[in-house]
Amino acid sequence: SAKRRKGEPGEGKTQKPARIPKPRLPLFAFEWFSKKTEEACQEEQVLSLQGTLNAWKELPDEERAEYCRVAENDRCRFEKEYEEWRQKKAEVGQIEPDMK
Repeated sequence: SAKRRKGEPGEGKTQKPARIPKPRLPLFAFEWFSKKTEEACQEEQVLSLQGTLNAWKELPDEERAEYCRVAENDRCRFEKEYEEWRQKKAEVGQIEPDMK
């Protein structure tokens, strides 16, 4: 009788379903500000976290509101992608908790 090699069909192993990548988490308004500040200061000396925090505190309300709007849009994007991800996981039999 012929011996089966490891990994040949009929060995009784089941394949794992393909990994479905989780959506990227949303950023807070300060994180968007910090990211933009870092990009703007690439050529200059990078601000310390304390320097970035002070700049955020001194930011006019109108400019801060813009970063809050961007953060809210990012949060909505995440919620939509998370629900789509949960549905894909459910289709392959992997149940994930609801966000709420």
